[in-house]
Amino acid sequence: MRAPGSGDIHRQGIDFMQGIKFTVGSALIAALLWTVPASAKVPSPLPSDAELMHQALWSCRGLSNRRRKTIDLGLFRSLLDLERRMDVPEQLRGMTLAKACIESGYTPDVKGDCGYGTCKAVGIIQLWPWTQRFGVDRTDPIESVQFLLTRVHVGLEKLHRRCPCIKGELNRFVMAWLRINRGPIKGTRQRCAGTPHGLRRLRQWHRNIIKLRASRAKSERRAHRRAMRRAARKAARRSARNRSRPTKQGDWGYNASSAIWSTRPVRRIYIW
Repeated sequence: MRAPGSGDIHRQGIDFMQGIKFTVGSALIAALLWTVPASAKVPSPLPSDAELMHQALWSCRGLSNRRRKTIDLGLFRSLLDLERRMDVPEQLRGMTLAKACIESGYTPDVKGDCGYGTCKAVGIIQLWPWTQRFGVDRTDPIESVQFLLTRVHVGLEKLHRRCPCIKGELNRFVMAWLRINRGPIKGTRQRCAGTPHGLRRLRQWHRNIIKLRASRAKSERRAHRRAMRRAARKAARRSARNRSRPTKQGDWGYNASSAIWSTRPVRRIYIW
């Protein structure tokens, strides 16, 4: 039995380092497999304009596919821009789209509340004749929505006297919207409770957006894990191929059995 030479010790050191690198590489790959990319994390619950427009087009009940093809998406953008200019709370972005969806199906010249040969409500948000004394063209969508938001802000200034029990900016805005929608008086008392026409639809759109975001994030996580698994398998195959491939160059070491310097083949070390 011969004594171990420097070449054997060197070769053992190489094998030991290869084992450490393989273990560390496997641990890093396993950690990356369970790492969620930044794009796959659940984003802010506040919807974007594109998401609201998508919901307004495809989640508005009663719209046929033929009617959806004729809707001008530029009208949706104009209404959302108008809401931004009129200081509508971010939590209520899309309120005019939801109301227009319920009232008219985004039809500017539709008539409603008809009886005895006359129709009281006209336009995209079904304004009544009393609005004409303010010089509003009820068949103009932008002018009608601007008048609605202006009256909401006017009612918001008087709400602290009419309904002092309402607290919070968002709740006060919703109540001002309700009083413009259904009237400030209920029976013989001030209207200080209820839900405006369109708020439930808007909340349903927000829930749909959150579900779509969660589904999209789940799909991105699955795709990320599949990609990392493919990368891990590729790295493992490359590591195995490199360990079994001898180098053409040699390692000069001392051979204790023959007491001469000789060249010993060693394996290459690849770092991925």
